[in-house]
Amino acid sequence: WGGHDCGGPGMHRNSARMEQMREHYQAELQDKLKLNASQEKAWKTFIAQGKEMRPKGHPDRLAFAGLSAPQRMEKMLGKMHEREERMGKMLTALKTFYATLTPQQQKIFDDALPKPGEHRMHRS
Repeated sequence: WGGHDCGGPGMHRNSARMEQMREHYQAELQDKLKLNASQEKAWKTFIAQGKEMRPKGHPDRLAFAGLSAPQRMEKMLGKMHEREERMGKMLTALKTFYATLTPQQQKIFDDALPKPGEHRMHRS
């Protein structure tokens, strides 16, 4: 829903294509869920939070090259804490949205999201 670009060699270089695939997948899921008007607001918040989860570019390797090992680790730890904070917000949005779903919709949603280690960007 946010996460990292995946889908094979070179896919991370084409962020516009990845965004199109992501939007297509989200639209398909939204159609399958058959959301009512009261669920739409939570859906939009959830999707917006997913966009916040996406990496904000790659680390500047030259900036890291001049740092000592402890300094590099401090920077990496700082990035990890930032990601953890974004994940917490994503979880809150997910729980809010999920609570609006009926049990049948929850099953559809559960089945649609990839499990750990599973990639579904290639599915139609």
